[in-house]
Amino acid sequence: MSQKRSSRITMGPGGIVYLLITSLILGASIYTQANLLFWGFGLMIDGLISSVGIAWYSLRQIPINCLLPLHGVVG
Repeated sequence: MSQKRSSRITMGPGGIVYLLITSLILGASIYTQANLLFWGFGLMIDGLISSVGIAWYSLRQIPINCLLPLHGVVG
């Protein structure tokens, strides 16, 4: 019997800063229409997508086994 496991990837403060810088580069590239900024924005989005994909794939490959203790002691 196979159970479907869901993996949850959360974003920390570094991820929020990364998204903030990415949005600033997007705004600057739209405002100035500079091709180099569009390339930089595309590379940042590609880095984000590949990072999430690799993390998700790696977490799916970890086997999890629940080991129950032989006896429990209260107090």
